[in-house]
Amino acid sequence: MKKLYPFILIILGSILEIYYYYFRFNQDGVNIIISLIIAISLTAMLTILSAYYKRRISWAILIPLALFSIITTSSGQSFSLGIIEQEKAIDNVQQLNIQSEIDEIQADIKIINLEIEKNMSLNTLENTYWANKYRDELDNQEARQDELKLQKIALQDRIKELRLSQTQHIEIEVDDKTNIYKFYGNLFHINQGWLKFILQTILSTFIAVMAPIGIILLTPKPVKIPEPIKPPKKVKKKYNYGAYIEKFVNASFYPVINKRSEKIVDKTQYLAWMKNRYKKGKETFLFTTQIYDKIFKACVDNNYIDKNGVALNTNLKEIIKGLKSVV
Repeated sequence: MKKLYPFILIILGSILEIYYYYFRFNQDGVNIIISLIIAISLTAMLTILSAYYKRRISWAILIPLALFSIITTSSGQSFSLGIIEQEKAIDNVQQLNIQSEIDEIQADIKIINLEIEKNMSLNTLENTYWANKYRDELDNQEARQDELKLQKIALQDRIKELRLSQTQHIEIEVDDKTNIYKFYGNLFHINQGWLKFILQTILSTFIAVMAPIGIILLTPKPVKIPEPIKPPKKVKKKYNYGAYIEKFVNASFYPVINKRSEKIVDKTQYLAWMKNRYKKGKETFLFTTQIYDKIFKACVDNNYIDKNGVALNTNLKEIIKGLKSVV
């Protein structure tokens, strides 16, 4: 059902759009076939562009076309309403003419009735003295009486024909409640013309977006391809070089400080000594060759010792502070 509703929106929205497009262009005097071609083409263009709503270039055409569609279909509604009102006005005039003719015929019948009554009063003289004296005149009155009756019947038949074609009363006053725009205009004190424009524009907007919304709902959303899982980076073990530096300086420079030698403790001797202490549990960390070489190189680079291990600086605090800033 979720896919059915978008199709309904596309079909019905397109039909309404095409109808009001066609009505609008046809009222401009454009050929019927050309009006249909224009209506179908513009509707198809608006619908197709909706499928590419994610592209910026589509909006450059889509927005002006949608605005044009709203204005055009709103005009089509105005033309359609105008024709209905015109037909209604013509019908009102025809009904007024019919009623006027009926009134004239009824007036003629009234005159005939008066004449018939007058003649009937003369016929009462038929059995009197005066009847014989005015026999010829009475005969003429009888002939006239028959003629009047025939005229009356003909007029009555004509009234029946007119009443059959009459659809409303002579006094045609369009009630405000029969016209939705007049009704709401009076209710909210809004000009009828502006009310027509607002309501028709709102309807045109809804009509214009029906098919595009259906297309957008049916357009499949791009499937996000999951990124390949990257293997976790190997985190290098961070050493607390501060403790290593302090141990290296205090132990290696011991013979220099005590003036037993100009050189610091030999690498092999130092690493063996630290390893032995680690095994006995006297140290909490193992001094590796890589760490030793790193600290030794920093001492050489900073002129604390030379490449042969000869001490160039005997201020241990200064050496420890300097090494901690670079290692």
